[in-house]
Amino acid sequence: MKIKIVNGFDGLKKRLVSIDKINKNEVILKLNGKILDHPTSRTIQVGRKEHLRNSFIDYLNHSCNSNSHIDTEKLAILADRVIKQFDDITVNYLSTEYQMVNPFKCNCRSKNCFKEIKGYKFLDKGIKVKNLAGHLLKPENKLNVD
Repeated sequence: MKIKIVNGFDGLKKRLVSIDKINKNEVILKLNGKILDHPTSRTIQVGRKEHLRNSFIDYLNHSCNSNSHIDTEKLAILADRVIKQFDDITVNYLSTEYQMVNPFKCNCRSKNCFKEIKGYKFLDKGIKVKNLAGHLLKPENKLNVD
């Protein structure tokens, strides 16, 4: 495994980092765990009403310009680009979460920052999210459906 949980800086929460170079498209971590029928702050949405609880999820931080994504079909975290040793492993929560249990203001400072992370449901029409999960592409989850 090329990742490790480490303490954050200045008292920030623990985070997931690479301990070796990770190549683009490489599987960073296979996800397994318990599937719940409801979201929590400690799950990742992997289906319309399926939310995966996995111990690594607690340390997987958000970035609007993430370096990896969650493949909800393969149940794996995949690298979107080369990730250098000691870089944080980040995903864009908007690519999997229809509605966040605990919305938050983003401080990633990316030029394409979404500012508020509330869930895919709350994005304006026309906003594109890279590596959008299949369950969010289904007609019942489209933004133009009331």
